[in-house]
Amino acid sequence: MVTRTKIICTIGPATSSPEMLEKLIDAGMNVARLNFSHGTHESHGETIRTLKELRKKKEVPLAIMLDTKGPEIRLGRIPTPIRVSRGQRIRLIDKDIEGSLEQGITLVPNTIFPFIREGAQVLIDDGYVHAKVVSSQANSLELEILSDGELKSHKSLSIRDIEVSLPFMTDKDLMDLKFGVEQGVDFIAASFVRCREDIESMRKSLEDFGGPKIPIIAKIENRLGVKNFSEIVECADGIMIARGDLGIELSVVEVPHLQKMMARISREAGRFCVTATQMLESMIRNVLPTRAEVSDIANAIYDGTSAVMLSGETASGEHPISAACMMRSVIQETEKNLEYASFLDLDESRSVVKVSSCLSSIGVSGIQIAEKAGAKAIIVYTESGSTPIFLSKYRPKFPIIAVTPELSLYYRLAVEWGVYPMLTRKETDRMVWRREACIYGIEQGILSNYDKVLVFSRGAFMKETNNLTLTVVNDILTSSAAN
Repeated sequence: MVTRTKIICTIGPATSSPEMLEKLIDAGMNVARLNFSHGTHESHGETIRTLKELRKKKEVPLAIMLDTKGPEIRLGRIPTPIRVSRGQRIRLIDKDIEGSLEQGITLVPNTIFPFIREGAQVLIDDGYVHAKVVSSQANSLELEILSDGELKSHKSLSIRDIEVSLPFMTDKDLMDLKFGVEQGVDFIAASFVRCREDIESMRKSLEDFGGPKIPIIAKIENRLGVKNFSEIVECADGIMIARGDLGIELSVVEVPHLQKMMARISREAGRFCVTATQMLESMIRNVLPTRAEVSDIANAIYDGTSAVMLSGETASGEHPISAACMMRSVIQETEKNLEYASFLDLDESRSVVKVSSCLSSIGVSGIQIAEKAGAKAIIVYTESGSTPIFLSKYRPKFPIIAVTPELSLYYRLAVEWGVYPMLTRKETDRMVWRREACIYGIEQGILSNYDKVLVFSRGAFMKETNNLTLTVVNDILTSSAAN
């Protein structure tokens, strides 16, 4: 059974082998996320090649996402995890060494020491370790540990209520973007987006590297990103609610409200929205999730999120395939109980998706007509993606089969809620693509021969979608065969 809400899985040591990647695809993965905070170009390149081979072999619209490291603060190399206890003191230094309690632990980047003052609250590894600064020098910090935990290589570090002036894109990010363009990734997830200018500067860099059309997902994970959310959603192609860093930069109790707000505004704007971080965190170690985690996923779906994401669960967890299967099961059950009609009421003034005035007028009406008639799917031919993306924001209760001749669009539509991309030939006759869509729907278990479908198309001399046809699958199949 297909799901409307899409699944993003982070690839890491637990899942980078061809066998595990294929199992993730079979478990329902729609987008493979590569976290460039870790790994090398060589290792990521090998994973990308494997993913491309698998999606071609299995004929699935699997998208590949490059997630940038961004202007983040992290610990350096630590050969083996260091156990720390409340009251213990550790030293962070600017030298690039293998970290230890005796010699100190590297802090990256080494330019931030002047910004940090005594008394500052420090959260390490998404807040699993809490500390405070007791001494600040030009090239080192002394921290007092406030909670027991472990310090591990390259884990994130946040300093509460201090604005650290770092460039949006580092030299590493620029090298990674160039690499991503060369490798043909389908999405770029931009870390720590603060404003419109951040997205525009990244888009310019992608253009310089030869990838001007690669969609950019703005990760909202700091106070400025929340403050400037309205302008960010206008210029980004999608939004990721990165709840881990967001709950550290702000307060964890603010995250649920912000999640709902950003999901709603993203949908009204016609931008896909990804809900991320700790969705099945306990399954990193346990074979079953907590009830709270299941409720968290369901509530994100009730909010209208386009996709849900697994991070450590599939990157380094002990049960990566079980986690992906559990995510799919929760989505399937939740989608049976969605109040689909409630999603039709939108603030259209926020919309930034460019569609024809005709489609804007008939889109909602068409969905309502199809629902009353008992249609089982929407079929649309698209070369730009604007029509299925526009229809997706209304969250119709039936799938949107998007027929496209554009290979890049075929993969990029994989993240859109309720959209099932299908590849066809360029300049395919209308009768042919309608028939292909019906056959695809039957193969996917979406349609049967006597189901009704709503077809969005354009007139013979029109460049824009302006026709609605409510018909039966068998009529399309028989009329196509007759011709």
